[in-house]
Amino acid sequence: MLHKYINQYEGAHTFLSVERREYGTKGRKAYFIEVKCAECKSVSFMRSDVALKSRTQCNNCSRKLKNVSHGLRGKRIYHVWSEMLARTKTSTHRKYARYGGRGIKIEFKDIVEFYEWSKLNGYLETQKGAYKDYQAIDRIDNDGNYSKDNCQWITVSENSSKKTGAYNV
Repeated sequence: MLHKYINQYEGAHTFLSVERREYGTKGRKAYFIEVKCAECKSVSFMRSDVALKSRTQCNNCSRKLKNVSHGLRGKRIYHVWSEMLARTKTSTHRKYARYGGRGIKIEFKDIVEFYEWSKLNGYLETQKGAYKDYQAIDRIDNDGNYSKDNCQWITVSENSSKKTGAYNV
């Protein structure tokens, strides 16, 4: 039955051969398919049920993708990005109702695009002075998404004065 897949391209693999093997500590048997990755051309064996469902790269390519880093973890911009994601995507976040619950989305492709946009639009790497003078991401149209056209960097004190129900005495 599995032999019909030989020399066929499925997902990210070309199936080369099929063989029945023992695996695990209890000597179970299963069919394994020899696959060739379309991306890196490496050849490996995958259990048939995994190979037939898999639409992703081989283990080598998957590991490479997981190890790619943007180098921003631990920086303030990473914290801002993480909070934006949490407010818009995590229904248990304390501010979700005011963001994701209202349909607010993030239109930046990823943190790298957000970071590059931020550097060109007034974001400062190092923030000094009182917290009220630190920068915060602001949506110009409160009902709009986080996007290049609808975001700006302003001070925390400016952002606080824009909040619903805020007033100056």
